[in-house]
Amino acid sequence: MLVVSLSPSSPLSFLPVPNPRPFVVSPLRRYCLHKHHKRRQCRGGSGLPLHLLHAVARRRTGIVIDVDEVNDIGDRDLPVDVSFTRRLPPALTLVDGIAALRRAAEEVKASPPAAGSGVIRFEVLVPPSTKALKWLCSQFRRSSLFPQFYLSRKLSSNPSVQLEISGVGSALCLHGSSSQVKDGYDMISRYISFDSDLMGAYGAVGMKYNEELSSIEEKAGSFYFFIPQVELTEFVGYSVLSSTMVWDHFVSHTFEDSVCLFESCFNQVCGSYDSAASSCYEGMMTNYIGESHLLETVNAQLVYLDGEVLVKVDAEISMQKEKFLMSEQSFIRFSPHFLFSANMDLRSESNKTESSIKSCSNINSAWASLIVEECVRLGFTYFCIAPGSRSSPLALSATGHPLTTCISCYDERSLGFHALGYGRGSRKPAIVITSSGTAVSNLLPSVVEASQDFVPVILLTADRPPELHDTGANQAINQVNHFSNFVRYFFNLPPPGDQIYARMVLTTIDSAAYNAMQAPQGPVHINCAFREPLDHSNQNWSFDCLRGLDRWFRNDEPYTRYLEMKMVSAFGNYSCSVIEVQDIIKKAKQGLLLVGAIHKEDDMWAVALLARQLSWPVAADILSGLRMRKVLNSFPGFDKSILFIDQIDQILLSDSVKSWINPDVIVQIGSRITSKRMEMFLESCFPSSYILIDTHPCRHDPSHVVTHRIQTSVADFAASLCQCNLERKTSRWKDILMVLNSAVSQEIMFHVHAEFLLTEPYVAHVIGEALYGDAAMFVGNSMVIRDLNMFGKGWLDHTTNGDNMMMHNIPDFIGATVSGNRGASGIDGLLSTAIGFAVGSNKHVCCVVGDVSFLHDTNGLSLLNQRAQRKPMTVIVINNHGGAIFSLLPVAKTASPQILQKYFYTSHDISISKLCDAHRVKHFLVQTKAELHDTLVKTHAEHLDCVVEVENQIDENANFHRTISMFVDNTATHYLEYLLGDLYSSTTSDLDRMYNTKIHAIEYMLYRIQLSAPRTSGISDSSCFHEGFILKLRMDDNIVGFGEVAPIEIHQEDIIDVEEQLRFLFHRVKDCELDVVPLLRGSFSNWIWTSIGIPPSSVFPSVKCGLEMAILNLLASQRKCRLSEILTGSNPLLRDQSLVEYNQNSSAGIHICALLDSDGTPMEVALAVTKLVDEGFTTVKLKKILSKISCEGWTSCKSR
Repeated sequence: MLVVSLSPSSPLSFLPVPNPRPFVVSPLRRYCLHKHHKRRQCRGGSGLPLHLLHAVARRRTGIVIDVDEVNDIGDRDLPVDVSFTRRLPPALTLVDGIAALRRAAEEVKASPPAAGSGVIRFEVLVPPSTKALKWLCSQFRRSSLFPQFYLSRKLSSNPSVQLEISGVGSALCLHGSSSQVKDGYDMISRYISFDSDLMGAYGAVGMKYNEELSSIEEKAGSFYFFIPQVELTEFVGYSVLSSTMVWDHFVSHTFEDSVCLFESCFNQVCGSYDSAASSCYEGMMTNYIGESHLLETVNAQLVYLDGEVLVKVDAEISMQKEKFLMSEQSFIRFSPHFLFSANMDLRSESNKTESSIKSCSNINSAWASLIVEECVRLGFTYFCIAPGSRSSPLALSATGHPLTTCISCYDERSLGFHALGYGRGSRKPAIVITSSGTAVSNLLPSVVEASQDFVPVILLTADRPPELHDTGANQAINQVNHFSNFVRYFFNLPPPGDQIYARMVLTTIDSAAYNAMQAPQGPVHINCAFREPLDHSNQNWSFDCLRGLDRWFRNDEPYTRYLEMKMVSAFGNYSCSVIEVQDIIKKAKQGLLLVGAIHKEDDMWAVALLARQLSWPVAADILSGLRMRKVLNSFPGFDKSILFIDQIDQILLSDSVKSWINPDVIVQIGSRITSKRMEMFLESCFPSSYILIDTHPCRHDPSHVVTHRIQTSVADFAASLCQCNLERKTSRWKDILMVLNSAVSQEIMFHVHAEFLLTEPYVAHVIGEALYGDAAMFVGNSMVIRDLNMFGKGWLDHTTNGDNMMMHNIPDFIGATVSGNRGASGIDGLLSTAIGFAVGSNKHVCCVVGDVSFLHDTNGLSLLNQRAQRKPMTVIVINNHGGAIFSLLPVAKTASPQILQKYFYTSHDISISKLCDAHRVKHFLVQTKAELHDTLVKTHAEHLDCVVEVENQIDENANFHRTISMFVDNTATHYLEYLLGDLYSSTTSDLDRMYNTKIHAIEYMLYRIQLSAPRTSGISDSSCFHEGFILKLRMDDNIVGFGEVAPIEIHQEDIIDVEEQLRFLFHRVKDCELDVVPLLRGSFSNWIWTSIGIPPSSVFPSVKCGLEMAILNLLASQRKCRLSEILTGSNPLLRDQSLVEYNQNSSAGIHICALLDSDGTPMEVALAVTKLVDEGFTTVKLKKILSKISCEGWTSCKSR
C-alpha cells in the first residue's frame, strides 16, 4: 500500500516539544490509495495508476510522499506529463518581479494544461540588490510558510564564485530511509526538470521526517528532500526569483490544488523589500530567529540535487552527502520554534547593552559607548580611527564593541579618503574618529569630495572642553562649523556629564545619520568635547542620566527611527508635470539617452531596462557602469537590443558630425559627465527638451540647457515610462549613429593593437578584460579617466566565465561597476579611496591611477597592508614620469619645454618599486603588451594585493593620442559623407535598404578542374586536380553574387564535410539580413554569429571565404560599384586622389593574383616580384614571411 499525505497546516517542529499534547491522527490528513487494475488509464505503459480511494477536505498544501510506504513504484519513475520553465522578462524591481509571477500563474490558470501530472516553473530576473539572506530574513520572520531555508555553495565550474539561495514553502516533499534509496531517487527524478538549470531539490541526509509527530529528527540513512514553492538565487549582477507549481494524479494533488497553493503562498509574499535599509548581519539574523530554539548539527547541512546530479549518482549504494552538491553554510526552519543550522554562527548573545553601559568606569566612556552602540544599531559598523589622546574614549569604545570593524592610519587625510571610499562602495557611512587640532583639518579634502559627490560619512572629532578654548591650550583650535557648508549637519556635543540625559546623545547620532543618508547625501560632523580622564580610570557617575532608556536597552533598534511614508495611488496616476515629460518623450524623433555617473547596481539595471523601453541611442559615461559591459549571454542578437554609442566622445572630434547629430530630446540619468567634448557639444546643440533625472535636488547643469529637472530614482522614472506605450520607431538618424560608432570603434581598435609599443590607450582599451567575476574598477583623475572614457572597450566577453552556469537564465549583459572621485576631481587620496571602495563594495577592485596621483597618496599603501574584510586589489599605475595631461592642453604649444617639465609635468624619477618594497606590497613592472596581459592573469590567480607599474613616456603618449584623434576625425567625417552623400540623399529608403538587404536564396554546384601539376597547398603529391563548389546568393530583386568554396587539405578540410556544411547553411542563410556588412571592412565573424547563429570558428575556412566573397559580390552588384568600394566603405575613404583616379581609369578586367615562394635571398624575391608585376599581376602573396628584405629590393618593387 502507498500512503501519501499532504503537508499539515500546523507548523512543523524540528524536535518534539517537552510534554506534548496527545497526538490525534486526523482522518482529514490521511489518504489511502490502492492499485487500480486499469494500468493504462492515465498513461501508456505497464505501471499501475493509483486512484484516490477516500479523501475528505483536500488540503491547499504541497505534496508530501513517504517513500517507505511505497510497495510498488509502478510508473512513478517516469517523468511527469508536462514539464517546462517559463522565463519572464526582467523586472525593474522585486515588486514587479512578484507581480510578473502572479500574472504568469493567472495565465496558466486561465488555460490549464490537459495533463494528469506536471511541473511548471516561472523565473524572472530581478535587480542585483535583492539579496537571498536579507530577503528571507526581512520577509518571512512571521510567515507561516515552511520550510524556510538559506544556503550558500560554491559553483562546481568555478569554486571562487559563491552562490547564495533562499526559499520558502514546499511544492513537493519526499522523505524516506536507507532501505528505499533507489525508489527515492527514481521518484524525485520524476519531478526534476532539465529545462531549467536552476530547477532542483534541496534537503538533508541523516534527517528523518516524522509525519505523525510533525517533527524532524536525526536518523542515520534517512533523507528529506523538497522542491521550494518560492526561491531566490543570487548571482553577480542580478538575482533570479522563481516559483514552482507541481501536481500529480498519483497522489491526488490536482492542478487546481497547485494553483491554490501558489496563490496562498504569494498572498504571504510581501513585495515591500527595502534593499537599501541599513542593518548589520547580526541584527538582521537576531530579528529573524526571534525566540526560536537554535540547534546546530552537521546533518542539517543542506544538499542540492538537480538533473545533472541524478544522472551521475549511483542509487544502488546509499544516500550519502558526498553524492550531492554540498552547501558551505545553511540553515532550515520548519516552524517558528525550531531552526537547524550548519556552519553558521546564528547564536546572538542576550542584549547586554545596559550592563555594558553601566559598567563603564567614567562618564566619558559611557557617552562614547552610547555613541558607538547607536551607530551599530543604525547599521554603521565600519570605524576609521586616527591615533590621538583626546579621542581615546571613542577609539576604546569602537575597538571594544563586538560588532564593529576598525581600521587605523597615521595620516588623517588618507583615513578620510578611505572612509569616503567605503561610503562609495557600500552607500552607507563609515565613522571617522580623530583627535583635535589639525587632525580635524586634514579631513577637509575628503569632506569636500564627499560633499560634492553626495557620499555619506560621519565624522566624530574629539575636542578640548570649552574652558580650554582661546587660552593657548595645546592642540585646541576652533572646530565649531569647521567644514562650513561642506557638511549636511553639524552638532557640537557638550562635554559628557551625568546631569545631561543620555537620550540627547542618541537622538543626536540618529539625527546626524538621517541627514547623512537623506538626499542630498553627504558628510555630517559631530564635535565631541571630552574632559579628562580620557582612559578607563574610575570616576563615579550617576545612572540617573540613563532614565528613559528602558525600551532602548531591551531591543536592538535605534532610539529614534526616521520613517518615510510613500503615498501609493491605487490607480497609478502621475502629476501633470510627469505626464508632460512622458508626452515629450513619446513625440521625440531624435532622442538621446545620456547616462552620467551612477553608483548603484540597481540603477544600472533600471537604466538598461529604460534603454530597451525607449529604443534610443545610449551615450554612457565611464562612471555610469554601462560604458564597459560584461557580456553574459552569447546568443545571437544580444547587442542589438540596446544601441550603445560608446565612442560618442571620439565621434564628436568631427565638426561635420557635431553639426549633424542635433538630438531634439535628451534624457540624462545621473549628473556627472566626464567628457569635456560632450559638455561642449551639449552647450551648442540646444535640444528642444533636456530632461535631467537624479536623486539629489542640486543644480548640476554647467551648460545651462536643462529644461526639465526631475528629482527621483532611476527605478521610479523608468517605472513611469514603462507604463507608457512607447512606440519603437525606426530612425535613419539612429542607424547612421550606429554605423559611425562601429566605424570609429574599429578605427580605434586597429590603432591600439597595431602599435607595437605598450601605450596608454592600449591599457585603457584592454583593462576591462581584467574585471573577472564580480570585480569593479576605481579610476583616477587626469588622463586615466579620460583614456578609459575614450578608448575603453564597450563589450567585455564574460560568456566563458564559470559563474554563468545557466545560459538561459542570465541577462544579456550586466554593467561593470566603475567609480572615481569626480566630485571635486582632485588627484589627492585616490589610492586610499580605492581601498575603502574595495572594503565597502566587497568586490575585487582594479584601481587605475597615474603616477603623480599615486605619489600624492603613498600613505595609502599603509592601508593596503590591512586586509580586514577586503578582497585582494590590483593597483595599476600609469607611470609616464609626470603629468601627461598637460602635454595635450594648449599650454604645451606655447610654454617652453623647461617650463613644462618643471612646473606642469612635474617630471620625476622616483622608484615606485622601492616605495612598494618599503610598505611590503608586491610590485610588478610591465613594459610590453604581453607582460601586461601575463601580469594581470597572474595577479588574479594569486589573489594578492599588488601594484602593477606600466611605464610610458609623455611625448610618445601625446603623439599617439594625436595620431588616433586625426584618424578618428577623418573616419567619422568620411563615413558621414558617405551615408549622407548623393548616393543616399534622394530618399531615405536607400539607407534602410542597406540595412534590410536579405538573402532570398542560396545555391551551390560542384566543379572539378584538371591541373598540370600537384597543388602547392596539398598534402599528397597525387592531387593533380582542383575541386570545390561555386556558391550563388540571390536577393529578392534577382541580384546575384558568386563565391568559390575550395577545400584545402592543409586546413584539414574534406570535400564531403564541406558539402554537408553547405547544406546546413542552405537553410540558415536564407532570409538573413546583411546589416552593415559593407562597412565592417571585411570583418564577417560578427555577422556570422549574430545573423546565422553559429560560432565563426566552427565554419570551415573555405566555406567562410566563399560566403564572404559571395556576399561582397552581391552587395557590389546591388550598388553597381567596385568590390574595393564595398570593402573600404566608399570612394571618400580612398584618401589618396591618385588611387581614385587609378580606379576610375583601370580596366574592368579580372585582376590576377600571384603566390610566390620566398626561399631565396631578399634581392632575388624582390626581383621576382618586380617581374610578376611587369607581367600584369596586381597582387603578390609571399608564401613565407621574410625576416629581412633589403631596402633596394622593396624600392624597385614599390616603384612599379
